[in-house]
Amino acid sequence: MIKNFGGSILRRFLINVFWFSFGLLLLDHITPLEIKDQALRSFAYWGSLISSLILCCFLLKDMKGDFKNLYLLSLISIVLVGFVGMGLSRMTMLASSWKTQEVIYQNSYCPANKVEFQMKDMGALGYKRRRVEVMYWSRFFITCTLVDEDIEQKDYWIKVEQVVNELGLKFP
Repeated sequence: MIKNFGGSILRRFLINVFWFSFGLLLLDHITPLEIKDQALRSFAYWGSLISSLILCCFLLKDMKGDFKNLYLLSLISIVLVGFVGMGLSRMTMLASSWKTQEVIYQNSYCPANKVEFQMKDMGALGYKRRRVEVMYWSRFFITCTLVDEDIEQKDYWIKVEQVVNELGLKFP
């Protein structure tokens, strides 16, 4: 009785974790929305990898000639092959989020729309830099588009130059 109770609850929990984290992963890659929060972004990447590994083991163990879970097993296998093909180091770099270093301009009509200078920690490779127009949808989700150099000529941008330093870099 304990084995059946723990197995079914754990399996349902892992399936829900897989679908939620995989949905966040697809939302981050397919749509223009980006996950801003580092914890949520890490959960999307690592949660889908770890839950798919454990679920694959559960489903293969419980197969026993019954193919009702074959569709879920095939989807999970495709996800695992994608993660293996992508590589662990690339996945680690993709799992880190862009951090705002400076807010350069703010839209006069919509205060949630800003032009920011962002950096991303790439580990031993240093930092990636970008200058983007950001629309904040919530604390967790943003949309970003690359900024042209002639943004200063548009009259609806107010120069702010506010240092945020989310990476916590120390400047001399």
